[in-house]
Amino acid sequence: MSCVSGMDAPVKPYALTKRRNTTYLAGLDPHAREERRARCSPPRPVSCARGASRQMLAATPGELRSLGADVTRIAAESPTCVFGGRDVIAKSNAGFNVVDLMG
Repeated sequence: MSCVSGMDAPVKPYALTKRRNTTYLAGLDPHAREERRARCSPPRPVSCARGASRQMLAATPGELRSLGADVTRIAAESPTCVFGGRDVIAKSNAGFNVVDLMG
C-alpha cells in the first residue's frame, strides 16, 4: 500500500495552483499532463514512472495474493534499512552493515 498511497491522493489547492501556474507560464498545453499520463501506460516499459503507478493501481486482489510467498520470505529475512550517522549506527550493536551512500 505504501507504494501507491500518494498516487491518487487529493492535490492540495496550493499544489494544484502551483502546477497550473507553472503550466500556464511555461506556455504548455493545459491538457499535456493528462495526455502524457495516458501515453505512459502499459504496454510501455514499467521503468516509466506513470506506467508503474498505473500498473500498481490496476493490481487485482488475486495478483496481490500471488505475491504472498515472496512477501512472507522477505518478512522472514527481516530486512532493515537505517539512515543516520555512521557512529550512532555502528554503536548500536545491532549488527548493521554500514554503507556510506554519500561517498
